[in-house]
Amino acid sequence: MTNNISSIVPTDRFFAYPYRREFTLVMRYQPPFWPFLLAVGLTTNILNIITFLKIGVKDSVSTLLLTISMSDACFLTLVSPALLRHAFLSVGSYKVQALNDLRVMTFWPAFTCYDFSAYVSVVLGVTRCACVAMPLRFKSVFTKKRTIIPVVVLFCINVLIHIPVLTISRLGLKMTL
Repeated sequence: MTNNISSIVPTDRFFAYPYRREFTLVMRYQPPFWPFLLAVGLTTNILNIITFLKIGVKDSVSTLLLTISMSDACFLTLVSPALLRHAFLSVGSYKVQALNDLRVMTFWPAFTCYDFSAYVSVVLGVTRCACVAMPLRFKSVFTKKRTIIPVVVLFCINVLIHIPVLTISRLGLKMTL
């Protein structure tokens, strides 16, 4: 098997001419590093979760940071089949059909977690701005309960937004001769 990026991803359909070279370079040299980056990301997120749980989640900021760590760890876990598949294909020596099937089933749930992390990051940014804007009233306005409610609402909205893509993604039988 050759190490040609065109056999992995057809670049002419996705990118205009100026970006095809950059995409080809990234897809040729970056995938072998993805397993290492995936392991580092999962390790740091698990350490964050353990740290927040040991110190206790007492205020709104630690609640939001714990939520982001959990959502990012979920994203990395669910996107790992796709990253590992690309890493193995870039080396060009493995059959990755099992990873391909798993990738199809976990792709959209992974990006549901990714979007949820982005939404919680926005809430965290607003919380930090409020901490600077009204420092004396911050603790009474942004309580733990008042933080959990918007996070749960954002999670429900996020799942509702992603229901169409979550329901159409499925495996099917492919007949080859």
